[in-house]
Amino acid sequence: MLTKINDHIYIAGQLRIADIPLIQQYGIRSVICHRPDHEEKEQIPFADLAQAMRDAGILHTYHQPVVMSQINEEHALILNHILHETELPALLFCRTGTRCMALWATLNILRGISASQAINEAVQHGFNLSSIQEQLKKIQPIHP
Repeated sequence: MLTKINDHIYIAGQLRIADIPLIQQYGIRSVICHRPDHEEKEQIPFADLAQAMRDAGILHTYHQPVVMSQINEEHALILNHILHETELPALLFCRTGTRCMALWATLNILRGISASQAINEAVQHGFNLSSIQEQLKKIQPIHP
């Protein structure tokens, strides 16, 4: 299932090759994976998934693996760069979608919204960022 954050950003949990037709139905132009390969035994390697997406016409695929407890402003700025360089809408995915939402929240705080607003947006979309709430509150906006 894809969660629409706005007209340009969707978030999902782990994708499988069988999900590609659904991704195409949403008009997704780019896919960004925030999950490290081999996080789970049965997880498909990103390179295999990316190749299947390219074969299906989703030409822009990116692998930006992060660990939830280590998400920081640098990761968010890398995501910001990817989003500015790629075609939208983009789909961000990881195991459950939560670390993608955490990156999105971090980026939006850097852009100037409050941590409370970012956390509330996450909750409205079904994501719980309580494990990094204090970390998010320490971020200072830089408006990338």
